[in-house]
Amino acid sequence: LRTVDLHRSKELRTELQQLKFSNFFDERGSPRFRHLGLSFAAKQQPDIKESFGSQAEGEISISSRREFVSAKAVHRASEAKEKDATRTRERTRKLLEQLSGMDRHLVQDVRERQLELIFGDMPHFSKYFPPGVQLADLLPADIHHDDAYKDRRAAERWNAYFTDRHWIEGNKMGW
Repeated sequence: LRTVDLHRSKELRTELQQLKFSNFFDERGSPRFRHLGLSFAAKQQPDIKESFGSQAEGEISISSRREFVSAKAVHRASEAKEKDATRTRERTRKLLEQLSGMDRHLVQDVRERQLELIFGDMPHFSKYFPPGVQLADLLPADIHHDDAYKDRRAAERWNAYFTDRHWIEGNKMGW
């Protein structure tokens, strides 16, 4: 369910406006409608609708926007973006060259700090591990932000199958 669906369907919009605030969330407090947040749920309630969030005043004129973009403008914009990216890469390279050897090898300090946070309640925690346990294996995986986002979205999609009554494979297995 997305906000766009509400603009297209008056029946859906009416049905959501009649829901109680608590019906927008499950028993754990997670939103029932993933793409509709707390703001949307609050704005459906007549008693807090006017005082919650921001609202646009007046009509927004579509004709006031520029209807076309010239090829020249697109070309100049792409050149500017490329020049900015080149400058940023150059500045980053210069900063990295200025770092001393000690500063470059702070990774070990970060890993030690992560272990301290994980086992913070246990002083000298490493002496309690069985022989052969590598401390590096206990650290959180070093995953790039974009990869973590993609993995999280995929997991959410897979988990959504379990709550979908029309999921054929889940129905076959009695889930």
